[in-house]
Amino acid sequence: MISLLAPVGLAALAAWLVPLLLHWVRRSDRQIVLFAAMRYLREQTHPRERLRLHEPWLLLLRLLLIAALALALAVPILRGQGAPSAPWVLVAPGVTAVAAHAAVREPLAEWHWLAPGLPPLDASLPRAESSASLSSLLRQADLELPPRAAVTLVVPEELGGLDAERVRLAHAFTWRVLPGASPSFTVDGRADQRVGTESGSRTTAPLTLAVRADAAGEAELPLVRALAAAWQVEGLNLQWDSSGPDAALPATSAWLIWLAGPLPPGIDAWVRRGGTVLASRQTAQDAGEVVLSDALGAPVLRERQLGRGRVLSLAGSLRLGERPGVTAAQSEPGSAARNASLSAADFPHTLLVLMRGPPLAPDRAAAAAVAPLATGHAPLGPAQFLLPYLALGVASLLLAERLLATRRKVGA
Repeated sequence: MISLLAPVGLAALAAWLVPLLLHWVRRSDRQIVLFAAMRYLREQTHPRERLRLHEPWLLLLRLLLIAALALALAVPILRGQGAPSAPWVLVAPGVTAVAAHAAVREPLAEWHWLAPGLPPLDASLPRAESSASLSSLLRQADLELPPRAAVTLVVPEELGGLDAERVRLAHAFTWRVLPGASPSFTVDGRADQRVGTESGSRTTAPLTLAVRADAAGEAELPLVRALAAAWQVEGLNLQWDSSGPDAALPATSAWLIWLAGPLPPGIDAWVRRGGTVLASRQTAQDAGEVVLSDALGAPVLRERQLGRGRVLSLAGSLRLGERPGVTAAQSEPGSAARNASLSAADFPHTLLVLMRGPPLAPDRAAAAAVAPLATGHAPLGPAQFLLPYLALGVASLLLAERLLATRRKVGA
């Protein structure tokens, strides 16, 4: 099959007009000679000659030469079906190598993981590689595999990393479904920290909830514990980590409740890597979009994006009721309406939805229902450039054109 890499090069065929116009004009060899007796001759009109093409073989050579040059500019390539090759077996993450060998009897096959670069099956599969989109890996393997290879794809029965539609492949895949499930990972290879959210039919790993409080923030801890208890009732699997504001954050934490006044600069880097922080007693009222208001319309909670993470800022403190020894006149303005918002029955659920952020797009399904579809076009072999053959043809046409043009001139 011949295809063109730069079809715009065929625009050079417009140069055909030049030799056509040159060969259309008649070149007369007659010359007019004036002599004295011509004045006695009566002037006669000569019949007009019909326009016709001159030297058609030379014209044909020149047209073929221009066509060859235009085809060379279009960079033609030739792709065939390729030679038969050994069968391939690709194993998707979620299926062990032992289970794949037991299910597929192909002793002479090439065994590889369905991961970037198609690493051998006997090599360990890094966690970052197993987090790649399965649909993208299938399309990439379809391009890189030998054209006429028989491919068996071993996948777990619960498959993740899918697109909105079934994959269409040029190779004929044998779809083998084994017990298991694809691991749940985010795009950067870390385990999905939005715990409690549904990712297909499975939930993700436990979440470490880090709480950092100063002396004034310790009065807010009872409400934080109440919120955590309400979240656990909703199915959130939490691991509690509470300490002072100077303590380091756990490596696995993705949520932080900051009860120590303004956020220090060191928290920014943690948030930009994908963390979510709920901070109380924030004075920057214009930072972020209002996501929760009290009964009077005053903002209670604001949200702003910071790198890959988010910051939820409370205008006041996470505390219900008045502080001991503080009268109503000395309390913060609007504290009554804010306390009503914090004590609302749906506040824990509302805050949990905000902490989770936008839900993940569903990317999991039963493997038996998402087997690849055939495109109906057999994969083509490696491309072979035809420029060397065209160069030889152009040189031959140019030589023939020069020989014919020179012979015509010598004969004339």
